[in-house]
Amino acid sequence: MKKLINIPKVILFILLTKFSFAYTGIAYIENAQVNGLVFSWELHFERTDAWPGGLLSDAIGNSAASFDFNNLALINPSLVVEPGGPLDNANYPNVTVQIVSDKCIVDIPFALNTLAGQLPLNVKTKLLSISMTITNTNLTAGLSWDVLNTGFFSNSDSTIIMTLAGGSNTPLPVELTSFTASYKNQSVILSWKTETEVNNYGFTVERRISEGNWNNIGFVEGSGNSNSHKEYSYSDSDVFTGGSKFQYRLKQVDNDGTFEYSDIVEVEVVPNEYELSQNYPNPFNPSTTIRFSLPKETQLKINIYNMLGELVETLAEGSYEAGYHKITFNANNLPSGTYVYRLESSEFVQVKKLVLLK
Repeated sequence: MKKLINIPKVILFILLTKFSFAYTGIAYIENAQVNGLVFSWELHFERTDAWPGGLLSDAIGNSAASFDFNNLALINPSLVVEPGGPLDNANYPNVTVQIVSDKCIVDIPFALNTLAGQLPLNVKTKLLSISMTITNTNLTAGLSWDVLNTGFFSNSDSTIIMTLAGGSNTPLPVELTSFTASYKNQSVILSWKTETEVNNYGFTVERRISEGNWNNIGFVEGSGNSNSHKEYSYSDSDVFTGGSKFQYRLKQVDNDGTFEYSDIVEVEVVPNEYELSQNYPNPFNPSTTIRFSLPKETQLKINIYNMLGELVETLAEGSYEAGYHKITFNANNLPSGTYVYRLESSEFVQVKKLVLLK
């Protein structure tokens, strides 16, 4: 949505740089507006004095229009010459805009062309438009004419203060265009894209399982300020956390610490078969992790035995939902040696060895 602002006109004195003829008129900043993360305005000019004419009136150019602006809120000016307008011809191929120090300057190189003669008397004519990238939507544009006294444009003191965002026109700090989750090779791959970014410090990746609590599992650095398409990804390989329904969201954090949450994406991670994995690490001291996979909700028991077949500890017992699970076995009170862990249920039984080395 565009936000239009009425801008006051500015009286300019126009001076030929190589001849003594003078010419006056009114310059206008027209259609200043906020559109997403872009602030733009147009430069118009109206002749108010008749031109003396003749060959000398062809000498126009070597001129500049200079603007002050809020350089904490606006960067990267770009310029478009009005198609079919006075500057849109072969005599003016290099009209440019740039930031010099803290000024935004439009430069019109010297050219032998009757620019003034092309402008009708007492008629407002659009010369060009300027756009700048918004980097801080909490500030104002602070746009004003700078007293430059150079050629075609000079001597203006009107100041334009306008809010760069407000109400429904406030752009989000980051325009997130997609956020997806997929499961592959025992990892959940998160992918997201942004179209624009303003003061984007980065993304905290949060996860919850089976409607549990949200937990921070990682961070991906942002691109700061960007008007171009960016792609990000994060791999969650810790799927042995119990449950099968994994939900993810992004906490987008600005440089000043403010943040916004993305929508939630969900992926269901269900193994195809029962499996008891080898403990890790192995050998271990004094604790190790035992992982197992269940294709459906299962009543099971995991026991630890010594090599004589004596029960050392019941590590797990009860009903576990479908998904990937892990349990920590702490053998701090046991002597070094080889032990056996056994998972048994009504549909699946498997045994593996583990080695405690102190």
